[in-house]
Amino acid sequence: MFASRVAPLMPPVAAAVVWLMAVGTAAAGFWTFFLN
Repeated sequence: MFASRVAPLMPPVAAAVVWLMAVGTAAAGFWTFFLN
């Protein structure tokens, strides 16, 4: 994943935001394709 390569280079708060966006994108894609 993109987040696993980029997050270690950032401050902890920015890394958390990157991970939250990655998880949110994956969850939204799952919801859109399979549950909607």
